Amino acid sequence: MVQLQRARRRLLRTGRGVLLEFASCASVRALARRWGDRIIHVANDARDRLGLSAVLLRPDGIVAWAGEGDGIDGLEDALQRWFTPPQDVALRPQPFEMTARP
Repeated sequence: MVQLQRARRRLLRTGRGVLLEFASCASVRALARRWGDRIIHVANDARDRLGLSAVLLRPDGIVAWAGEGDGIDGLEDALQRWFTPPQDVALRPQPFEMTARP
């Protein structure tokens, strides 16, 4: 639990949102790439997912969106609301992604 708290603080210290993905989903990854200059995408499994496929955290650590099962309904709306609509992908820097080490 201490490691999770430290990682969360380190990720949120960047001033970006954090999209935690627990289930491999191409749609989530595609949205993460579109907002890659405003959020950090972390793809990792969780011991207990609590029925969630992904969670979007605002920079202040508050949950902005949570996806249940395989659904991502509302994720794009939450990204637009909290992180403004994405600009032209070709003009943006490469996204920052983290994956857990085995």
